[in-house]
Amino acid sequence: MSPTTSKPEESALPKSISCDVAIVGYGPVGMVLSGLLAQRGFNVIVVERHHTLYPLARAGHYDGETMRTFQALGVADAVEIAAQPMLLWNLVTADMEVLATIHLGEGGAGWKESYLSYQPEIEKILDARARELGVTVYNGVEALQIDQSADRATVTCRPVDDENAELTVIDAAFVIGADGANSFVRESLGIERAQLGFAPMDSLVIDFKLNDSDRELDRLPEVLQVLDPERPQLAGRWEGRNYSRFEFILHEGEDAEEFAAIENCWKLLEMWDLSPADGEIERGIVYRFEATLAPEWRDGRILLAGDAAHTMPPTMGQGLCSGIRDAINLVWKLDAVLRDQAEVSFLDTVHSERSAHVQHLIEMCVGLGEMWNTRDLESAHRRDEMLRMGNVPPAPAFPGLAPASWRPKQTTA
Repeated sequence: MSPTTSKPEESALPKSISCDVAIVGYGPVGMVLSGLLAQRGFNVIVVERHHTLYPLARAGHYDGETMRTFQALGVADAVEIAAQPMLLWNLVTADMEVLATIHLGEGGAGWKESYLSYQPEIEKILDARARELGVTVYNGVEALQIDQSADRATVTCRPVDDENAELTVIDAAFVIGADGANSFVRESLGIERAQLGFAPMDSLVIDFKLNDSDRELDRLPEVLQVLDPERPQLAGRWEGRNYSRFEFILHEGEDAEEFAAIENCWKLLEMWDLSPADGEIERGIVYRFEATLAPEWRDGRILLAGDAAHTMPPTMGQGLCSGIRDAINLVWKLDAVLRDQAEVSFLDTVHSERSAHVQHLIEMCVGLGEMWNTRDLESAHRRDEMLRMGNVPPAPAFPGLAPASWRPKQTTA
């Protein structure tokens, strides 16, 4: 199949519409997927239930490999201006004694090894590029039903704020669910995620917007992992110079709503010498971090990517990066299938390559999380002494891809 050239108007949601690829979900993974596919000449339609780009930060870290994908999309220079390199990661006690410093540098496939950013700023860049490449995005539209035949798949949808609106059917060669951990697409397929041995962890995330972006905070350098068995924390000058992020792990039995109350948020920020005079709390919300993996990422002409397929603790900042890896792996394979250069079954290699890779990363995140966030005083003491003696565990090696094979589609003479 060659790329189609027709492109619908974005001003109104028609009754029916056809495209090469329909994507449900327009976070960073959906943006990168749609942009890369459009860049290759395919007609891509995205439906996103939010009316606008999500205004608050979620992920704040990405690596050099992700930057290479941004480079392929043509936005790396703009992203680098909006972000800042992450150079140091300090492991400290509750009394701010530095136990170890992890230095990050140039090992990022031609870019810096790690970057910190404010996600809404990055999404604006990705969104603008996707639309520039011709992606059609319908905001404020929710998917209600996913169907498929041997040759096509459909998404039935309507505006989120109008239950009486006429339904729209999007007909596509393939449908991709990039709609997050609570994926409607995955649930429509009846795919249950497997738990990977990590007890769900509730953590209060506070994003703090500084009045003065140039002000240096004595107690808050780049990134601090506070190894406090009483209340493990993560804090840092993330998300550009304007924002800082703080994460506080809840004790078992603590009420999430009470813990996230604004009064408690300000109380927790006191140890960082921050008050209402210094800025504002943009949000304080309790997230539940999990380690999950979908056993299948494809059902016929419907595929999953990003958090719809896997979730992990934020210990290594690899959640977004893993979703972008899904996108780059999926795009070139879809390109081959859509151009009739490979069988549809070739798309099974997305799961065989990416699932094993992401499972290894999840297990690494879980291992580090258990070390940093232990509440056992004896275990915490042994850990701290090990770090004081300079026995910092080496950075874990990232896994390679699992075997996959591609035989060009056989044509009849």
